[in-house]
Amino acid sequence: MVEMWRYVDIPINLLNKLKEAKEKATSDYIFTNCNGTPYKDATYFIRRHFKPFLEHIGIRYKSLYSLRHTYATISLQGGQSLNYVAKQLGHEDIRVTQEYYIKYLRDKENLTKADQILSF
Repeated sequence: MVEMWRYVDIPINLLNKLKEAKEKATSDYIFTNCNGTPYKDATYFIRRHFKPFLEHIGIRYKSLYSLRHTYATISLQGGQSLNYVAKQLGHEDIRVTQEYYIKYLRDKENLTKADQILSF
């Protein structure tokens, strides 16, 4: 079996937050359950933390996978190149990225919404 790796850029402010969390962590892991061990699957985390967080900030539930689409759309609307976003998503070819996301670059209303989302 061939292992495929890709590097995903992490924004500096997020990286700093992760470093702070790691310094405060009581184990080798940052995201742990109440026993200090890593979550074995996402189900508990989604039910206990993710869904309530979305509800708290007034966003209808979306799957964790949908965050990938949100990231791609906001990145493109924010001016990132199609090639850069394709690499971040792990697409072999920018045509895949273009097929799914180019429609969001043409809609001025969506651009305005992206600006509003990012300004919180």
